[in-house]
Amino acid sequence: MSDTPEVPRKIDLRPLARLLPACLLAVLMAGPAAFAEEALGVRGVGANPPGTQAGDASLEALVRSGKLTVRAVAAFGRIPTRMLASLSGLGAGGVDVLGATPEALARMLEDPALALDARQRAALEEALAILHRVQEAAGAGAGASPAAVALAPASVQAEPLFKGEMTEAWQPHAVRGGDFDAFARVEGGALRVAVASPSGAMTTGLKTVAPVVKLPPAGGDQVVRLGFDFDVETVRNAVFALVPGDQLGKWDWSVHEIWLAVEQTADGAPHLVLAVQRQVQARLKLDDPGVLAGLALELRPDGLILVGNGEGRILIEGRMANAPVATDLHLQVSASSPDARAPARLDLRTVRLDTVRFVPNDPGVLLEDVPLTLTLFDGRTMAPHFQRHGLPRGGIAPEKLSLREGLRVVSEKGDGKNLLGIYAPEPVVWLDRFGPGASVRLRFEFDAAETRGFRLGLATPHSLSDGGPNPPRFVLDWVRAPDGTTRASRWLDREEARLDATPAAMPAVVELELTPQGVRVIAEGFPTDLAPWGDVRTGQGLRLFILALADDRAHPVSMVLKRISMTRTPGQKPAQPLPAPGVEPLPVTRLFPDAGAPWEPFGLAGVDFAKFGHLDPDKGLTVAVERGFSGGRAGILSPAPVARLDQRILRTPYRLVLRFDPAATDGAQVMLSPHRVADMQKGSLLALSLVRTAEGREAGSYVLTLTRDYYAYWSRRIPAEVMARWDGMLTIDLSPGSVVADLPGVTTMRGTGFIGIAKGAELSMAIQSRSDAGNGPVRMALRQVDAQWVTPDGMTALERMELVDLQDFDPEAYLDVLIDAQEK
Repeated sequence: MSDTPEVPRKIDLRPLARLLPACLLAVLMAGPAAFAEEALGVRGVGANPPGTQAGDASLEALVRSGKLTVRAVAAFGRIPTRMLASLSGLGAGGVDVLGATPEALARMLEDPALALDARQRAALEEALAILHRVQEAAGAGAGASPAAVALAPASVQAEPLFKGEMTEAWQPHAVRGGDFDAFARVEGGALRVAVASPSGAMTTGLKTVAPVVKLPPAGGDQVVRLGFDFDVETVRNAVFALVPGDQLGKWDWSVHEIWLAVEQTADGAPHLVLAVQRQVQARLKLDDPGVLAGLALELRPDGLILVGNGEGRILIEGRMANAPVATDLHLQVSASSPDARAPARLDLRTVRLDTVRFVPNDPGVLLEDVPLTLTLFDGRTMAPHFQRHGLPRGGIAPEKLSLREGLRVVSEKGDGKNLLGIYAPEPVVWLDRFGPGASVRLRFEFDAAETRGFRLGLATPHSLSDGGPNPPRFVLDWVRAPDGTTRASRWLDREEARLDATPAAMPAVVELELTPQGVRVIAEGFPTDLAPWGDVRTGQGLRLFILALADDRAHPVSMVLKRISMTRTPGQKPAQPLPAPGVEPLPVTRLFPDAGAPWEPFGLAGVDFAKFGHLDPDKGLTVAVERGFSGGRAGILSPAPVARLDQRILRTPYRLVLRFDPAATDGAQVMLSPHRVADMQKGSLLALSLVRTAEGREAGSYVLTLTRDYYAYWSRRIPAEVMARWDGMLTIDLSPGSVVADLPGVTTMRGTGFIGIAKGAELSMAIQSRSDAGNGPVRMALRQVDAQWVTPDGMTALERMELVDLQDFDPEAYLDVLIDAQEK
């Protein structure tokens, strides 16, 4: 099966029209695969052999024809989206980066006239390296099948790290009474360690002299894979640990960064166990030791740790520490008794270290100028996006829900309405640049013969693991009854399910297409009409649910989900709303700084504002809180409500505009509450925070979070290179029940469920510093706060008079304008 989903047949190419010859536009509208077919005479490139990446044949054809460009590689998902911000900046200056070949990129890097900054140069160098890798893969594939190319990953080590013989790269490892000479030998092409019981808890094995594993950085493009070949029938209490250099040779459990073990106490069953920094993250009971054949540890740039076997099955999974002790790590392998009564044995033949290309699958990346396709679920693992859904606290029997060539949900009775399956507790569908022409297409692939019923759900709020999609939501149910009849229905929010179709069979493929107009179901036997949904709006984040379903609680359920892919296509930027000719926009009111209504400074959780904050009548607010205050923050409180939402809220949003100094702001939080109190943590109707990550794998990036309560919250990480273009402006648009936060030029975030944002609300504002660790240090510099009613597009003079503040309303002028309008 392809690792990258099929590109949808229709994409909006108007933003690219100026970059392409007119004769190619109609062809490219059919998608990248069709473009390669038409332009190069390559047929069948859209269908990928099992084990290949989508577009391998197309890209090879482009390489052979000399037409490999950044645009082509990006269209097939090979260019990380985080790079496109820097590249598009060059494009805005008239440089055609998207159309550049590897040779053109190299010339750009040498051209002094471009005056590249460090960020642009790094992006060009990385893009060039990616194009070179595509060229190398195509060269390696000459005379070989695409599958052979895809299954031959580049290796950082031509020879195995260990191949059954002692070399200068390894040293004996013995702690806690372990003895290499007594318990270990290297013979017969293997390291053989046997610690008999009773032994005392001993550890004996080997350790690498030099670091051999470098943890992949966040945003990297390589997966590090360690493979272990050992005798699975004799293994007992074997440990494979990655440790920092300054802790080399010490007991693995006490010093590891990552620890993997086949563990078995004297009286217990064997388990495969994964731990990170002395915290066990996963444990699997080993009923069949054969599953350990070809054991491999995969470390991915997104922080995911996968432990699989030679059949490609994922056995357990975990996550790297956010703040690793070290990134360059030694390997220690040993037979290590967990207690004095348990023997330990390891017959290790080889250890292999490889790197493979990482196919990015982060649905939270910001959509730029080109469509982006990624795989949300590949049938091997739920991580990093999904969790089990069904019974409370995850109490689902393994035989009912498992991963074996896809997600398999099987229950003979009693679970027809328990909604066993998987769900995304965090948004995986982000509606970026969701203007005219935009779309998101979700593709679900099932084993139709093994699937009796399912529920697909999209929801804006968070949900519990047994709650199903909560409104606002879109739901599609498709069920085959015991009598063989099939029913399909869809419903929105709180409406009753309605029967839309009685298809002849369960579908193998279902697609949900989201556009600004609503949601369309694309599946054999289902009507193609569109269901309008008011929550498909720019900036909205949606959670995803895939659940097994029957028409009655007592009936059996069966669902086999093979794959979920998603293609996001950006739309046109909406035109700025303007009033009718000759009509002035609605007025803007300066709220801060305002000498006539000064804001009240405050410090919380031990922070003294007089020491860490400063208010200047011209420069605004400056805060610099030192490290050490748990939950400490400083800021200002509005002297009166900043938003009085009257009947006008039913016609147009109310906007608050804050301007920060981006160079002096690490973390800020804005809160609105009907109560005028400095500490709004508990009583706020809205909390919006923008916080820079100070340490760890994601250091330098920012996290934008919009919160109403436990269920109504949305959070998204923004790369440092994207935040570099932020000018400090933050706008907050209030509408009945919803909020839209916008960082112009960066991203937009929308949230629902804000029941307090309604006609009659009077909201005070607190603006305070916020650090990512909760105990500082943190800086914040606020320059201005303005407020206004948003000018509706095409607003007439009469409408303007109806939307101004009461004190600015002129009754006589209103009557004059009203009479003039009636006469016209």
